Amino acid sequence: PKITPIVTNRDNQSDFLKEIQATAVKPIAPEYVNFKKDMSQFELADGINVLYKHNDVNGTFNLSYVFNMGTEEDPALNLAFDYVDYLGTETVSAEEFAVKMYDLACSYRFSAGDNQTRISISGLSENMEEAMALVENLLLNAQPDAAVLANVKADVLKGRADSKLSQRVCFNALRRYVALGGEHIAKTNLTDAQIAALTSEELLSKVRDLFSKGHEILLYTS
Repeated sequence: PKITPIVTNRDNQSDFLKEIQATAVKPIAPEYVNFKKDMSQFELADGINVLYKHNDVNGTFNLSYVFNMGTEEDPALNLAFDYVDYLGTETVSAEEFAVKMYDLACSYRFSAGDNQTRISISGLSENMEEAMALVENLLLNAQPDAAVLANVKADVLKGRADSKLSQRVCFNALRRYVALGGEHIAKTNLTDAQIAALTSEELLSKVRDLFSKGHEILLYTS
């Protein structure tokens, strides 16, 4: 078939391109953070330290409660967080909680690593206090639900069974075993029997008790 040639304008330059090309670019230099100068540090209460940095870029915030403990101390923490994520309180159902957070344009995340646990909230700075109150109320006053707990446990156990069918997941698990050792793996992971035996009160108390421990608050807001 006949191919129609495309005429290009490689020799022509737009005014915009010329402006970009003529723009003087300042050399990039490293900027080192001075924690004492570039952010505020203070003690909110006994054992609770705050690191605060003002957001000069936009009207959003990022807030993290950081606890220096994780699954090495309590391997059930992530399961507890998964459970709480589906619950409500006496005054706010799980559905209402999700709607309120959406209306505030805020989000939250719970996560536990080997040695550190984080509760993070982010969104519009103007709604920070209300979002904090909602999340803290959920963590401290979540109401147990036997059906939800059964579903969460079933999801975890099915996920484990499915993972055993994946060569990639099995290989990564083997690498982790070789790198960290069987003792560490056993210390940071629950057996199927241990998961089945956990009760609602046990899981909810793990979340509630976090706020009685010393922790650090990282705040970046306008």
